[in-house]
Amino acid sequence: AATTEAAAEAAAAAAAAAQDIHDGSDSGEGENDFDEYDDEDADAAADAGPGSRKRAKALNPQSASAKAEQTKLRNREHARSTRKRKKQYVEQLKKQVAELLAKQQQMANKGEFAGGPADAARRARRVAVVRAFLVLRVDGSVDREAWRGVVDDAIKVTLPHTPYRATNVGEHLPAVRRLRGLDQLLRDGVSVQRLVAMMQRRAELKKGPPPRPLPPLELRCDATETEAACVGERLMAQWRCETRGLVARGFTAEIVVDGLVKVKFHNEKIREAELCFDALSVGRQLLEHDVLDLDVVRAEEAVAGELP
Repeated sequence: AATTEAAAEAAAAAAAAAQDIHDGSDSGEGENDFDEYDDEDADAAADAGPGSRKRAKALNPQSASAKAEQTKLRNREHARSTRKRKKQYVEQLKKQVAELLAKQQQMANKGEFAGGPADAARRARRVAVVRAFLVLRVDGSVDREAWRGVVDDAIKVTLPHTPYRATNVGEHLPAVRRLRGLDQLLRDGVSVQRLVAMMQRRAELKKGPPPRPLPPLELRCDATETEAACVGERLMAQWRCETRGLVARGFTAEIVVDGLVKVKFHNEKIREAELCFDALSVGRQLLEHDVLDLDVVRAEEAVAGELP
């Protein structure tokens, strides 16, 4: 279906965006493809002392021009490889969706997966679990009992890097980060809620106090059951997350992100989840609305992942 392909495209953009963020970060992990100097240049500059790079360029402008050209070539190659990764990921997601739907149809044809009331109830129940998972996350819930009602103790969540937040909890991998266990999941949710609080402060500074009392700014998140594919212990569904309250505060639009979630269940609870979405699109919308305060992000970095 067209919506399924659109979700795959959004997920692919998320993976490519996350890879771009990682490649351009200053985390120190791996070689920076955009560095104008190679290791030998860096060592020579360090030995020569401050200002040596400027003097080297002044003395040898031809060498500086050659290095600039090399940098342009590296940037082009990086953009080419990013587009290739995105295309491959799109094809991978399309293939996974097609395989799940085909298997679901095959089981229905054999009578193993009747698609009757019992199956519809099971799919609806699992989509409801995914919805509860998404809501608990964006609400920043620290209610462990509520979380244990929807996730397994060995929960593992994979999602893109989100540089617009004060902290990115979990294990940082080349294109994604991974949360393991309930504590990391809770800390990640707390970070999401602190992002919402920052957005509300910035909105009020930009637009002034509202003319009448308004509910707090919030995030609403939901999963779509219509095209959810459920086979065995796996489920794949589309979801949408959007702010509620920016328009009421004078903005022309809310911030919206669409994505795809892939879930593996164990005893009717989520054991593994992968959230696919375009993190760069979220960052762009935050900047366009002028509700992203990088100073606040940096100031809260030390505490954003702590539990209240």
